[in-house]
Amino acid sequence: MGRAVRLLLFLLIILQVLGAGAFVHWRGDYEAARGEAVQTRKKLLLLLVKNSENGRKVLAAIGKEADLSRKISQNTVAVIVIADAKARYPIELYYTTKYPTIFLVDAKREIPLGSPCIGNASLVCLRKKLLFASTDEYPGAEGR
Repeated sequence: MGRAVRLLLFLLIILQVLGAGAFVHWRGDYEAARGEAVQTRKKLLLLLVKNSENGRKVLAAIGKEADLSRKISQNTVAVIVIADAKARYPIELYYTTKYPTIFLVDAKREIPLGSPCIGNASLVCLRKKLLFASTDEYPGAEGR
């Protein structure tokens, strides 16, 4: 795991200890997170960021929202990937030029469930997607 990812995960833990939100266990290894999601029959939540500053802002915002953190923990296995780090992940599936980008993924088939949540509006989009998680209906998933 790269230094930037370790720093980001450490800062997330500090933020969540200090904040009131529920804890989201963010993984730093895509393949291990995907395997866990398949095994537990959960969806994979992939947060793709450009740099650690970019990721810190999203993690801090999620950590401040107890309901959103709880939904993420209950329904998904969460993984954070820094795009320019040397971490392995299937870039052809998750290629984007805008960050942060959040993908909700069917881990077994390794396909995104609907369109990703991109940029500054990503948390609003994520909230909407997670509201439908229990019914397997995803905004933007038409034709999938």
